[in-house]
Amino acid sequence: MGKYGSFNEDRTEYTVSTVDPVHVIDNYLWNERVYASLTHTGTGYLCYDHSGREITNITDAPNDCEEAYDKHYNRLVYIRDRETGDVWNLNWEPVLAPLDEYSCVHGLGYTKLRAAKNGVLAEMQVFIPPGKDALEIWSLRVSVLRGKSRDISVFVYNGISLKSTFTYGEGIFIKGEWRSDVNGVCVQKDCEFLPHKVHTAYLVADRRVTRYDCSREAFFGAHGTFARPDAVFAGGCRNSIATGERPITALQFDVALQRGSPFEVNFLFGIAANVATIRRCRKRYFAPGGIQRALDRLGRDRRRLIERNHVETPDGNLNMLMNIWQKQQIEFGAVWCRWGFRGYRDIVQHNMARSLFDPDPAGEMLLRALRHQYSDGSALRGWSPIDTKPYADSALWLVYAVTKQLKESGDMELLDRTVEFY
Repeated sequence: MGKYGSFNEDRTEYTVSTVDPVHVIDNYLWNERVYASLTHTGTGYLCYDHSGREITNITDAPNDCEEAYDKHYNRLVYIRDRETGDVWNLNWEPVLAPLDEYSCVHGLGYTKLRAAKNGVLAEMQVFIPPGKDALEIWSLRVSVLRGKSRDISVFVYNGISLKSTFTYGEGIFIKGEWRSDVNGVCVQKDCEFLPHKVHTAYLVADRRVTRYDCSREAFFGAHGTFARPDAVFAGGCRNSIATGERPITALQFDVALQRGSPFEVNFLFGIAANVATIRRCRKRYFAPGGIQRALDRLGRDRRRLIERNHVETPDGNLNMLMNIWQKQQIEFGAVWCRWGFRGYRDIVQHNMARSLFDPDPAGEMLLRALRHQYSDGSALRGWSPIDTKPYADSALWLVYAVTKQLKESGDMELLDRTVEFY
């Protein structure tokens, strides 16, 4: 056991055993449409890419916040004892109530939180399913560890942004409301100059919701804070809609928690073009076995990566880095680059490394990079969003990357592919 945690036996999970290590310990989750950052308390942000050229912040995210730590305060789970009024977070922050037990497991494509206080245990798993569904899946479980049965309220919270690159003043065009047909809250942005139509954020559940809020002001109150939101400490959300403000998605569940009978609920949190898409996602993942099938597929995809091209040295930590976690990091960078900003040379460099263990998608991404090269040999600085600032070395890296791709894949037919200049 290290100072802040330890790896499991096969080194595919790291368990953070303290709420307050010397620095934030992050995990990144992603698929073809969304990527998420999760700290060791489960907080962080979620972003969406529509066409490879436009990033939309689904949640409050970096450079999108009025408060320095707003970017962290999503995926919050508040638990309130209705008899005593005591409130604590599964995440530990922002209430910062001392916990009897805490751990965070960062795995390859998922994060699991576990916290206990006063005989109540809360556990949550978060992952993003492989493919193109633009959502996170959360599974929350609350149970009695010891003592008597409890009457509790569980609140889950996200701050919603829906900010894209070219939508100045868009806040007045956002509306958040309850939708009984999806059993959750939806926040829609609808203004004239949207870069795409996928601008409906949502948080839906597979259990009956007691109350909800979409209004940030209603949830926090005039003088409330993340550490003391009015709705939580007063014991109930206000069933508010949101218009002309920074909206939220907050759901409340009142639970008579019995020993030996845990409260379990699953959530989908994401973005969609319309409510019909949300219904389809509910049907897919809330069907019996739907969440487990997605999680199993994620596990197969990650095992496929780590089983390729192993390095064996006398240093076990170096082996772990090269065979497992560096592959995970390279894969994220090859798909999403620097948090969704697809800088030309960055993508090319990441995919040069990716070709060592995942050559097929690396080759496709290099072809995509070539489509953003000018006929004089230079290239864009980046294409998500489009950045035409000239960088002298953007296209230079193609020489190294294409050569590496040919050596690793053996696919000489790549040289016969025709790609149009930008």
